[in-house]
Formats: sequence, structure tokens, C-alpha cells
Amino acid sequence: MMYKTYKNIIIVLVFVVFQGTSSCKNCLEANYQFEMQERFSPEIDSINVGDTLWMEASHSTTFPDRNTGQDVEFGSSSPGTNIRIFKFGESYPDIAGAINDFKFVTINGREAGGDHNPAENKSYYFDEVNLKYTMKVGFVAQQQGVYVFSVGNSLGIVKQGLGCEKASIEILNANIDKHHYYYQLWKPDIVVLGYESAHAYCFKVK
Repeated sequence: MMYKTYKNIIIVLVFVVFQGTSSCKNCLEANYQFEMQERFSPEIDSINVGDTLWMEASHSTTFPDRNTGQDVEFGSSSPGTNIRIFKFGESYPDIAGAINDFKFVTINGREAGGDHNPAENKSYYFDEVNLKYTMKVGFVAQQQGVYVFSVGNSLGIVKQGLGCEKASIEILNANIDKHHYYYQLWKPDIVVLGYESAHAYCFKVK
């Protein structure tokens, strides 16, 4: 099996973001900083071919602003995210985009399209229902291997009307065990810090 080569897995994951678009002119630069969480289930380190891994996220449309601590209602703003999937090779530095190793099942959310590298990532918008942003996407495993998923941050989101404010949302992984030891099996001396520590989720398909 041929794998795409990278100098470092950190380079692969650190720029996984979703850039919002604006229909307003002369919008302010992003002035709100929000946070939400996503979680993968089942939270086990391996699944079988044909099994489904689920990613779920839900947050009120009202967020506490990191800058001021004040609650900000930010509905009607279409936040989104890039879901990125890579397959580890047998040893560092072999790694490859693996979107096509899974079938996607969308319960909440909608595909955004326009993915810059469709072998590595797929973009989604959150659904806005009952004053909540929600997303639930399933990944049905089609191939064996060891994988790392990351759900990217959402940047430059525009709130329509009312001055056309912008915001950014950091989307953090809430799983207690992210199975990062798969990084060490791939590259024994690697230390998982920063973006990977907060966003990357690893597992094996048997």
C-alpha cells in the first residue's frame, strides 16, 4: 500500500479549520472567541470492518465569549467544520488521507462541499434546531488499519444582521481516552501535544 509522506503529523492536523463566508460588506474582524465539544462513540480503541464510529456535537446557540466572559447569542451563523481522516502506515513518516476508507452516514448536519483535498477531509455545516447547533455523523469502516480523526475549528463565522459580527469556535474533543498510544506505535519518540492532544482521536479497524 502506498502512503503519502509528511515530515510530521503535527503539520497534517494543525491547520484543520473551517473558514466561514460572509454575505455582508465591511464586516468586523472576528471579535468573539467561543468553544464547543464533540465526542466519538463507542469510546473503544478498536472496531471491526462494517462497524460504525459516531461523532456527535451539540451546543446552545448562546456561547460564553472567552474574551469577556459574557454570554453571546450567535444563532443564524452557519458554523461548520472539516472532518479529517488519516491512516497510519506501518512506521513514521508514512501516512495517507483515508476519507474513502469509510462510508458517511449523516443524521444531523449537512455537507458543505468544496473540500480542498477530498481524500483527506470532508466539510460539514451544523444544523440549527431549537436554539442548538447539532451534528451527528457516522463513519462505517470499510478497510482495516489504524486511523486518526480530527474535527477542525470553525473560523470567521458571520452572524447575519445586527452589525454582521464575526466569531471563531474552537471545537475540542471530549473523549476521556483518545487512544493516542497509536501515535507512539507509529512513531515511538513522538509526544502528542497542542492541537493533536485536544483534537485527535485514534482507533484501529480490525
